Amino acid sequence: MIDYINLTLSTDCDYNCWFCYLTKEARESKTVFNDWNGLREFLIRIDLADAVNINFVTGEVTNHPDLILKAIKEIRKIERVKPVRLTFSYITNGQNYSLTKALIENDF
Repeated sequence: MIDYINLTLSTDCDYNCWFCYLTKEARESKTVFNDWNGLREFLIRIDLADAVNINFVTGEVTNHPDLILKAIKEIRKIERVKPVRLTFSYITNGQNYSLTKALIENDF
């Protein structure tokens, strides 16, 4: 049973942190995830635990606040058809603290 998923929302990042494992080409690719229907269908088909954490990774996800909110909205739709409780997290270098604070305060 799967209870933890890492999802790459974007590799777009211009911070060039020393600890980042993305290549320069990946950081500059500007690609973003957008196959929400495919992701939902996959999550509905696979064997999920009762509670699953979806962790948004790579790039600096706080550069894309609308993408984070869209991801949460789209992925939460599986809770309507499958008995699963979803939680969300992301990895950040802390550049956009106000977004992280706002998401926490709004129970995201």
